[in-house]
This record gives sequence, structure tokens and C-alpha cells, in this order.
Amino acid sequence: MTVKEYNRSVEEYADSVYRFIRGNLKDEERANDIVQDSFEKLWRHVAEIKYPVVKSWLFSTAYHNMIDIIRKEKRMTNLALVHENEMIYESQYNDLNEILHEALYRLPEQ
Repeated sequence: MTVKEYNRSVEEYADSVYRFIRGNLKDEERANDIVQDSFEKLWRHVAEIKYPVVKSWLFSTAYHNMIDIIRKEKRMTNLALVHENEMIYESQYNDLNEILHEALYRLPEQ
């Protein structure tokens, strides 16, 4: 594919790919990022890809990028919630060691 054909593919397909991804994700910023990544990958493989298959290649690449992002987000945990739970745990039991030692001191030797 030539640079001229690449530029033509950007003009012809960028909007369609964006609308496809945005319709699935319902997030404009992530859709923009995915479209940009797809065209970046196309540029890196510009010598290998023929112009007649560019449209299907772009849609497939964008779709796979979208699926990867969705899977990645499912695996991620919200660290703020994890740290919040740890802080609650510590604040409830910060004197536990002192209470245990006092209880042990009050026990008879036998």
C-alpha cells in the first residue's frame, strides 16, 4: 500500500470505525484511542497490507483492540476500595494487642 492509499483509507474509514467502536463501548475517548491505535498498526504494516483489504483489516483490528480493553478492565480491581477496606480493618483493631496483653495479665497462673 502506498502513502496515498493510506491517507485515503484514513479519510474513508476513520469515521466508520469510530462509530462502530463507540456504538459498542458507549465511550467516546476510548473509541478515539482504539481508532488511533488501529491506524497506527496499519501504518506499521503498510507494506504488507493491500489496499482492497484495508477496510476489513481496520474493522477487525479495532474490534480486537476493543475486546482486549474490555478484558483488561474486567481483570482490574479498584485499588481505592481495597485500600479503604484495609484502613477500616486497621482502625477497628489498632488496640487489639494491648487488650490481649491486659487480658492475659488478669488470668490466674494455673
